[in-house]
Amino acid sequence: MRRPLVWIMTALVLGECSIIFTKAWIAAAIGLAAICAASESIRTHRILRGVRMLFFCFCITAAGGWRGSLYLERQQAAAALEEKTELTISGVIVKRQETQTGYRYLLTRCSTYDTIQVMVPTSEPVAEVGAAVVLKGEVKLWEEAGNPGNFDARYYYESQGIFLQLTECSILAVDLQADRLRTGLERWREHWRERLHQSCGEKEKEAGVLQSIILGDKTELDETVQQLYRLNGISHILSISGLHISLVGMAVYRLLRKFLSRGKSVGPALLCSVLFGMMTGSGVATVRALVMLGIRLTADWQGRAYDGSTALSVAVIWLLWENPGYMQASGFWLSVLSVLGILVVTPAIRSMAVLSVSAVRAVWNSVTISVGALLTTLPVQLWFFYQISVYSVLLNLIVVPCMGLVIGFGILGCIVAGVWTAAGKICILPGVWILQFYEWLCEKAVKLPGAVWYAGKPELWQMILYYAIGTIAVISISCRRRKQPGRAGKVRRSLL
Repeated sequence: MRRPLVWIMTALVLGECSIIFTKAWIAAAIGLAAICAASESIRTHRILRGVRMLFFCFCITAAGGWRGSLYLERQQAAAALEEKTELTISGVIVKRQETQTGYRYLLTRCSTYDTIQVMVPTSEPVAEVGAAVVLKGEVKLWEEAGNPGNFDARYYYESQGIFLQLTECSILAVDLQADRLRTGLERWREHWRERLHQSCGEKEKEAGVLQSIILGDKTELDETVQQLYRLNGISHILSISGLHISLVGMAVYRLLRKFLSRGKSVGPALLCSVLFGMMTGSGVATVRALVMLGIRLTADWQGRAYDGSTALSVAVIWLLWENPGYMQASGFWLSVLSVLGILVVTPAIRSMAVLSVSAVRAVWNSVTISVGALLTTLPVQLWFFYQISVYSVLLNLIVVPCMGLVIGFGILGCIVAGVWTAAGKICILPGVWILQFYEWLCEKAVKLPGAVWYAGKPELWQMILYYAIGTIAVISISCRRRKQPGRAGKVRRSLL
């Protein structure tokens, strides 16, 4: 069977989807398993292999249903609590953040609720990351969206696996043993944040944007800029994603390859990437990019061909097994589908035009990447946000190629500022100028006629029809480029 991990990922997704959304996961498991078994039996003419495939797919889908049921149990347990209910709970601190009213902690291993967010009104931190605590506080319900398409705090935090929020907390007991690695990364992040603001000087708006781009910290991000980026379809640059991970990981790997062998270069490159991901918050797109980068570097080390579909499948399995709630998160779907579009749709679009001039071909390749990502994420964007930026493809052609310069000059300015502040301000200036250009570009683009298309939320059947037509179109285009007849089946399997 070609690409078995793709089938495993499909079975897991179907199992979790069916239990979370329809609760008919047994029928879904049998249906998927029957289809896989039948296709395998027909292809190989081996009934026994088809039966094994039937059983295997059923087990994977059932495992997905089990994980989905655990997620629903925690969600229902938190939903049963009322506002201002006093609760005593224990857990382990995995994240700490200073706010205007105190410190916000993220606790895990909290029995029934698994992960919760607590607010402690103190001017000084009561415990380090990794410490076990027992605390008492009042339940505060998440705010729901006032209008369709607005931010829904309850929906968002539950999709991240955070089912409960406690306020006015008092610490009853603390185990002072801390996670030295996470504590060190947190201090390192705070140190870099101070250097970043030191380098930017009075340019607080640009400092907040750089802080979000480089460190994944949006606490000081200007709301006007964030809204401007979102309306123009470039808000993805504010999150730590594959672009950032690739820049860090591949830069370290290529530097080490000048002096070391492939095997000795892979480990340090992956270590730096993982530490960077942990320091910046380990978001959905970050974890997805780390998994795919790890598979890519391992394939290069072993002298094997890198398969993007398999790497993406492993990343999806990893994320959904850890937290089935990602099935309801816009960030998960946008991250996964944009990569899928680049892997599957972009090559099909590129094959429609054969260009001999290298400069024109480079522009065409950039356009197809943006178009491929847009086509695969269009229904999801409308499902979650009810609108889409019409000129986002053109804007991304300008914004994305310059992001390497923004990140590079930002990091350089922070490093130099640690030695000489004035020199650090000079080094970071090109990155600041590029961000100011981005803001000016967005202000002009949003004033163009039809800049934002308010299409509303599509129906589920419309999304299924859209992806079905798109799949048929991609297969048809790919098959038409094949000179040898009878290759349609191979092309179809290669897309899977």
